[in-house]
Amino acid sequence: MNIVVLTNKNSNFGKKVLNRLILDGLKANAVIVIKQPPSYNLKLFNSVKKRVGIWDALCFSIEKIFQGEKHLRDEKPIITDYSKLAQQVFFTRGTNTIQTINILKMLSPDILILGQTGIVKKEILEIPKLGTLNAHPGILPFYRGIDCWKWAVYNNEFDKIGCSVHWVDTGVDTGNIIAVKRNDISNPDFACIENTLYDNCILLLSNVLQRLKTSYIEGTKQEKETGKQYYKMSKKLEKTVKDKLENIAVRTDRKKI
Repeated sequence: MNIVVLTNKNSNFGKKVLNRLILDGLKANAVIVIKQPPSYNLKLFNSVKKRVGIWDALCFSIEKIFQGEKHLRDEKPIITDYSKLAQQVFFTRGTNTIQTINILKMLSPDILILGQTGIVKKEILEIPKLGTLNAHPGILPFYRGIDCWKWAVYNNEFDKIGCSVHWVDTGVDTGNIIAVKRNDISNPDFACIENTLYDNCILLLSNVLQRLKTSYIEGTKQEKETGKQYYKMSKKLEKTVKDKLENIAVRTDRKKI
């Protein structure tokens, strides 16, 4: 099976996906590493600012830089050299550029895997023979978009904390659902839940690829009205989520006494 991974440069998630594929005997034929232009990050910043305000947007940007560095220090060692993670490595500028599209056409993958690349255009989705896969850190169809597990806690829907693997279509997390895994929050620690969630995304994705080796999986069509698209959560609401988790932790500790 010809697997190609499309990921942003230095995305730890993308690298962990590639490491997992090697461990499970599914080494990618190629990885396309996107060196995003400054306009990409500016667009992301403005999108977040529109939802949560400039001060929260600045805080999230700073946190992302320092948390990324801490995450890399705290993580178990993984292979970070792209040349060791895939048979071929290509570098491009921008997710939906002609350069990226031409490389994908040349590689002609059976399956394209997205590793935190942002929205991909229809022209890219039409290239893979079987389709494009995404591991989404939310329970579909109920939670689409960003910060899904936090919104689930905020909404007191603890049974909807988890991840989904789905085929990618032109919508946002609206493609057919192949697999869903709910997270156990026996340890209601904010950082622990988030890290476990992304690890489960990667494991579920690899499991789906193993199944696709033997037969095509169409997945379950999503009814758009069943779920909702969520956006970046503000620092104020995030504090509410942390407080809820702390209360759960206190109640759990009391039961143990």
